[in-house]
Amino acid sequence: MYQRIKFVATLALLPLVVYLVYYPYNSIQNTLDFAFFEPVRWVQNGWAEQGVKIAFGTRMTYAVAWLLPVFAGLLSVVCAVRILWLLRKGEVFSERIAWLLCALGWGTVLSNVLHLIAAAFTPMMISWHNTAGPEGVRFWYNSSHVGMIFYGLGFVLIGWVIREGQRLAQENDGFL
Repeated sequence: MYQRIKFVATLALLPLVVYLVYYPYNSIQNTLDFAFFEPVRWVQNGWAEQGVKIAFGTRMTYAVAWLLPVFAGLLSVVCAVRILWLLRKGEVFSERIAWLLCALGWGTVLSNVLHLIAAAFTPMMISWHNTAGPEGVRFWYNSSHVGMIFYGLGFVLIGWVIREGQRLAQENDGFL
């Protein structure tokens, strides 16, 4: 059985490592392009008035708001890579894997919550310098982000159950 776990962990590790490189590169590039390197995109989206000058601080706020979810998501991907690496080495149901599952879950929850917050404040940030004033906060949600929050909580729960199982096993070993 451990050979199959190692084999599947190795198969899953390969595309996940590619994603570990692609995800931050693509997300960071798109955010920085919009905020700093392609300023025409800022006024082409419909929230900013034509010809409005966008302050550096506003662009920086936008970039930080959209990069925080990326870094939280990156934490989750790194935890997943580490879990697969430990599984490849034959470590199953260990305390380290339990903690990594919890960290993966909380990173997923945090990434998606921060994404929803950034999306709600984006119209305000982009339109901040309009002569008519900024747009209001517009909360919207995407069911995939809400679903990912629940998936993240599921990973936290699984990690917690594994840790409790480890604790009970240690208590039972003391009785024998």
